[in-house]
Amino acid sequence: MIDGGATVVANLPDAAELPTLREAVSARRTVTFRYHDLDRAVDPWGLLLRDGPDVGVHTVVWSSSLEAVERRLGRAALREFALRVVTSLDEDDSLALIDSAAAASLRPNQALLHDEDWGRLVRFRPYLPPPSSWLVGLSNAAAGVSGEGR
Repeated sequence: MIDGGATVVANLPDAAELPTLREAVSARRTVTFRYHDLDRAVDPWGLLLRDGPDVGVHTVVWSSSLEAVERRLGRAALREFALRVVTSLDEDDSLALIDSAAAASLRPNQALLHDEDWGRLVRFRPYLPPPSSWLVGLSNAAAGVSGEGR
């Protein structure tokens, strides 16, 4: 859980060269290092969100408010999520998340799937949140990890 009740799940590959990045992700801090005689800093969440999918690292964020996500990840990070699901929101939050005020007019038991890459907005009926074992299975499947009981 992150500030304001937002949940972030990141599946990092188990690689020996990643311990510093793993620790930084867990502590939610910036990694600093020296490269070509210059001090550098890397925000691990920004790195994971931007470049992760290209190397099999996928991130799912679940939050009860836009404010919680913006506070923890920053407004710019929202652009890294090509798929977004929203339920009823006020008009401003709807515009910020899905570039449309459509979520402001949703009825109970309705949600919208926003697909940034295809420019689609699909209305659907959501069900109960999936169990954590399903989320772990989804994370493992996205990372190409096999496991029993999926």
